[in-house]
Amino acid sequence: MEAIERDAGGPQVPAPAAPTRVVVASPYSEAQRARLEALFRPAETVFLSPRDRTGLRRHLLEAEIVVLKGTPDESFLEHDRLRWVHCNQSGLDRCASQQIVTAPFHVTSASGRSAPVLAEHALFFMLSLAYDSHALLTAQRRRAWGLRNAAQLRGLVGRKVLVVGLGHTARALVPRCQALGMQVRAFRRRALGDGGLGIPAYSRAAGDAFETLLVEADVLVLAASLNDSSHHMLGVRQFEALKPGAMLVYVARGRLVDTRAMKAALDEGRLAAAGLDVTHPEPLPPWDSLWRRRNVLLTPHVTPQVADREHAEVDIIAHNYGRYLAGAPLENLLHPEDLYTRGARRPVHPLLRRALRLRAGLLSPSVQRR
Repeated sequence: MEAIERDAGGPQVPAPAAPTRVVVASPYSEAQRARLEALFRPAETVFLSPRDRTGLRRHLLEAEIVVLKGTPDESFLEHDRLRWVHCNQSGLDRCASQQIVTAPFHVTSASGRSAPVLAEHALFFMLSLAYDSHALLTAQRRRAWGLRNAAQLRGLVGRKVLVVGLGHTARALVPRCQALGMQVRAFRRRALGDGGLGIPAYSRAAGDAFETLLVEADVLVLAASLNDSSHHMLGVRQFEALKPGAMLVYVARGRLVDTRAMKAALDEGRLAAAGLDVTHPEPLPPWDSLWRRRNVLLTPHVTPQVADREHAEVDIIAHNYGRYLAGAPLENLLHPEDLYTRGARRPVHPLLRRALRLRAGLLSPSVQRR
């Protein structure tokens, strides 16, 4: 099969022929299945359970397009007909090996399907930390009228926010911060401007220094993708550069932050507070000191439901399928620069994972993993 040429602007390939078989190994309602069948017609669309690994291996022999609940592994490289693998999840770092980022097929994600609520999640952290919700709830439980630290509390209006990453979540967050009167700047990997947001945007590619921007940030929001260049992008040196008393919010991937350096910054008071929806390790063991810190707000990598997320997923597929047929660069595409090889992943022991879930109780159906 002809290899796909990739550059910073995406794959440059001739418009492919319409597929003859599409495999969907991701759960959908009958209505969305009908949408997908109509979208890919006249191709045969085969729907499989995500757990049907045997069926998936069999149908991969003839499929040009696959929609997965998870991500592809190196075994997908054995299938010469395969042209595009779409993954119904936001991050692709789990599959970003050298073999997959240079594979002779496209790999895309569903990034953006939950961007509005992820932006809300970041604002939830900012407001909760700024208002010291821990102290407020403690006072309520004690039926105490008043707070000892009330004079030190400060609202979000006028605060300077540095958003790291300018993908779907960040683009949803920026106008929400501006609506609260916050001053927003962005730092990103590529020199692609501000995406029409009307904010100062800096980049590594343009030679801008991340540490220089940290000096003035009251709130630092990490919404970047995880790759070799962003692994532990917030470490000892960056925390030392951070404005004393700043808040950290991150809703991306736990390995963006050096956890030991973050704990030290919290101990020293340079970092006033942190709102963490992701951690490293994850799940966070019950004995970890982050659970006990009153200036840390933790959520277990869950986000409230966005309306019609399933519909949004199919919208993303449909949009990219039009681009696929036209030979245009796909959106949410895995690039060679997304390679992630740092920090070997150690799977959580099944017994420990089960114990942690039993301890936490069953997740409410009103929340979802990203």
